[in-house]
Amino acid sequence: MKQMYSPMAERTLFLAGITFLGGFLDSYTYMTRGGVFANNHTGNVAKLGIYLAQGNLDGAWNCLVPVIACVFGAVASEWVKNHTGKEHSWRIRALLAETLVLLAIGYVPASVPDSWVNTTLSFVTGFQLCLFRVSRWGAHNTTICTGNLRSVGQFLYGACRERSRENWIRAIGYTLLVSAFVLGAAVGAQACLRAGSRAVLAGGLLSAVLTGALAGERIHVTITCYPAVVEEGQ
Repeated sequence: MKQMYSPMAERTLFLAGITFLGGFLDSYTYMTRGGVFANNHTGNVAKLGIYLAQGNLDGAWNCLVPVIACVFGAVASEWVKNHTGKEHSWRIRALLAETLVLLAIGYVPASVPDSWVNTTLSFVTGFQLCLFRVSRWGAHNTTICTGNLRSVGQFLYGACRERSRENWIRAIGYTLLVSAFVLGAAVGAQACLRAGSRAVLAGGLLSAVLTGALAGERIHVTITCYPAVVEEGQ
């Protein structure tokens, strides 16, 4: 009988960690980098339209730059994916790159404009968006909550109408992931109150732990349980 294998990148605990990081970074930029959200590009696009209507070109430009950075972050993530042979390897390398960026931001001098840091973190957001898009229950977003809230509602309806245990599990699972984002934002706010702009180092350390978890899984899969999965790059 063929044994089912669930990659770590799709497991609830790992995704809760990376989603926690998404909330943490939103809190970080809001608390220490000019009151903006690094991940809220829907809001940036809306503000772009408002500023254009008002003739506020400076405001429009400040909204446009992080949006463009997010797009190029997604491009960079796809580049890493297509230039690395195995799925586990590209995710490990991509998350390692994100870790190094976050740690570097922690040592950026206060004289550097917040807009530069926010643009860099918007790039990281687009990068992370492409890394972990699937949970064991379906689509998942680690940097915003809108899609996950929709999934909670859909599966909650299915659970109530069909009395489906599976739908209850999915609704609860997505609720846990949304809660991880909220908890990340709360912890990020406390970290910022205590450490200021250096608080992002905690996010970098969490990213390093998650990178290590992926690398550890890769080693374990390679030498023990699921060689066929490694060969297929899953």
